[in-house]
Amino acid sequence: MKKIVIFGAPGSGKGTMAEFIRDAWQIPWISTGEIFRHEMLAKSELGVKISESMYRGQLVADEVVNQIVRQRLAQDDAQKGFILDGYPRDLAQAQYLTTVINLDIALFIKCSDAIVAGRMAARRTCPNCGEIFNIIVKPPQQENICDHCQTPLVMRPDAQPAAIAERLAIFHKNNDQLIDYYQNGGKLIVVDGDPAINEVWQNIKQVLHIINN
Repeated sequence: MKKIVIFGAPGSGKGTMAEFIRDAWQIPWISTGEIFRHEMLAKSELGVKISESMYRGQLVADEVVNQIVRQRLAQDDAQKGFILDGYPRDLAQAQYLTTVINLDIALFIKCSDAIVAGRMAARRTCPNCGEIFNIIVKPPQQENICDHCQTPLVMRPDAQPAAIAERLAIFHKNNDQLIDYYQNGGKLIVVDGDPAINEVWQNIKQVLHIINN
């Protein structure tokens, strides 16, 4: 059991949990967000498009993300397992991923809308490299300054209350289909993401340990 997809609402803590899984099981954490940030820092043609989409709160086109993920999963370090974070985000991407790889687990971090909304409102983003911080649970080392490139952080337009509500509505619409898809395929595991980070991690470790043995 090493080929894992982790998904959840923005602010669910899935990225943090993916890092923990990477370190515990020694498998690569493949984050579409990290790949996007690399392209943005390189100021590539793809990076410019991604930057514009992210600032407006829009999603990167499926054909672009599908290609990025397929190429990354083909690399040597992913052949014995991986933790995939940020993809798939909807049913179409999940169906595409099934044609590329046979997953072992789809791990859903389930959070209440109230918890997610609070975490999203506390988000700050670097407009230069795309790194995301949270002033409550993951603050930058220097107030309002990116740890990686020292650029002043900003609150994205989609961190406003009305935008958060809209993003959650879109998330639930897509996520319900993902849950059904992976549940029907016998891949789905659900973990409560509302508690503190350490408690969520302990629950995930217990579940994965049971399955792995």
